[in-house]
Amino acid sequence: MIDTITFNLNSIHFSPKKEHSSKNSKDILVEVLKYVTPFNLGNKVHIVDRHKNRKNSNARELFIDSVVFDHREKRYKCRIVLIRSGRAPMLKPYDTYELIPIDEVNKLGSLVEVTHFYIDMNKPKIFMFIEFHANGPRAMDIEFYLRNVAHEVLNIAKETTLQTYLDVSLDKVLDNMKEVLNFEIKIEPQNLDSIEKNIKNHYFSGLRSFGNLLKTRFLNIKASFEVTEKNGVVYDNKEANTMMGKLLRSIRNNNTEISAFKNFAIEYTDNDGVNQFINLIKNQKGFDIDIDLMTVKSNRHWYEAVKGEIDEIMKTL
Repeated sequence: MIDTITFNLNSIHFSPKKEHSSKNSKDILVEVLKYVTPFNLGNKVHIVDRHKNRKNSNARELFIDSVVFDHREKRYKCRIVLIRSGRAPMLKPYDTYELIPIDEVNKLGSLVEVTHFYIDMNKPKIFMFIEFHANGPRAMDIEFYLRNVAHEVLNIAKETTLQTYLDVSLDKVLDNMKEVLNFEIKIEPQNLDSIEKNIKNHYFSGLRSFGNLLKTRFLNIKASFEVTEKNGVVYDNKEANTMMGKLLRSIRNNNTEISAFKNFAIEYTDNDGVNQFINLIKNQKGFDIDIDLMTVKSNRHWYEAVKGEIDEIMKTL
């Protein structure tokens, strides 16, 4: 069975602490990846729980189980693992549709989700190509993991910045967006902190408390601004225009992390009165590959499947 797998383009930057000002972003990343390489840990792994300090939240334990540096290509080939928690999945036998618990599998160990990612060190910026895995580690998980090691373990970085690249120009959208017709935003309550503080406090202040109270996994906000009057449909959306303008500028300026959202879609009319639609999650810069997940098992085979696409994008950066 052939599956289509998406890889999204990101870049990451580490700012050194004052006492390590001689180190640049790449120096810090090299030290972090050297530290978390299982061989350097005595064939063990370094586990980070992203939800460690969150009340009423399942653990989100992450570890990198493979780091290989290709000296010729100047690329790291990595794999990060999420240990599943919460509700256990069910198993469907081949000969029946009766679902059964997978308790026997759980006795052997923990279920995990795996995400492949590749880091290119050829440019002044550090570029990462990250597999989009709906149930596995995401770009923000990888940033959190690397930041945790750089700041909490090695004590060499004070700040980490993750940048997402889009196929659409936010400058162009902002210049041409006249009327917001509707939008849909999906986000985990704990990721609200990834929204710029003044925007979060003004528009999203009550949503985290709501999410924590109901213990909801996601918040899905759908808003439409159509008002039907005698003369037809009109739009009462001045505040929506203001909100979307602020949020899109914040994303453009890297003050709000687009990777914090599970969905971010907007429909609007442009200055010519034409309806436009963008999805900031689906319109991320990257590539798709068609791959048979049942036969492509090794990290080497995964890299062979994506190498050509990475090479082509790197030529444009």
